[in-house]
Amino acid sequence: MRRKMTPFEKAERAAKRAARRTEAEAKAEASRRYYENVRSIVASGVCPLCGAGLRRNRALLGWWQCEQYGAPEWRKNPEVPDCSWQGFTCPM
Repeated sequence: MRRKMTPFEKAERAAKRAARRTEAEAKAEASRRYYENVRSIVASGVCPLCGAGLRRNRALLGWWQCEQYGAPEWRKNPEVPDCSWQGFTCPM
C-alpha cells in the first residue's frame, strides 16, 4: 500500500513538474524558431554562408543544402570552395 505524500513532498513534486514543463516549452520554442529561420532562408533561395543557391536533398523530408555542399563531384561548381550549410524545414 502506498503511503500518502506529505505536503512538502507534494510541493516538491509540483515544482519538479513545473520545471520540466518550462524546459519543454523552451525547447519547443527554440525548435519553432529554428524551423522558422530555415524556412525563411529556403524561401530566399540563397545560402546564408556563401551566397550560392540552395537545393533540396530528397533523401529526407524537408532537408535543404547549399549547392556547394559535399564532395566536388556533387557540387554545382567544383571550382568554388565547398560550403557546409544545410537545414531542415520540418521536424523529423
